[in-house]
Amino acid sequence: MVAINPSRFGTRDAQPLGSFLGNPKDVLEGLFGQSDPKDMPALARAQVEATQRVRQIASRIFATDDGEELLEALCDAALRRPFTLPPTAASAEQRLAYADQREGQAQMVFMLLAWIAEGRSEQPPQREGSHAKSIRPKRERKPDAKPARKRK
Repeated sequence: MVAINPSRFGTRDAQPLGSFLGNPKDVLEGLFGQSDPKDMPALARAQVEATQRVRQIASRIFATDDGEELLEALCDAALRRPFTLPPTAASAEQRLAYADQREGQAQMVFMLLAWIAEGRSEQPPQREGSHAKSIRPKRERKPDAKPARKRK
């Protein structure tokens, strides 16, 4: 287990739920009306501001040449490497644990990519969907090649 340096990260106390709870009528009216940032609980407003600051920091750091090189290295290490099961993964639990570990590594990089995009006021990348196809160039067929034979 890794010890957290309290001088760098500060203490992490349980947050009281009192600021999140309120009158249900006010909560429902707030869902359907235009909200004002002043109406947000102080803790939630502080968390939103901290997230916006992190997004701006990420977009600024990774806009440099060194930042882009570091981001490419992270993507190579976590996202672009082929998914192969280790030879020792014999049981289903071991295979699932390995896949879960890889997903955790990918999630950290995608979270960083999302922060960078949101800091630049861009759309964050999506994880799955029709866009997530291979970007590898397709092999071109030679013009004089015979068409593939149909199987019966």
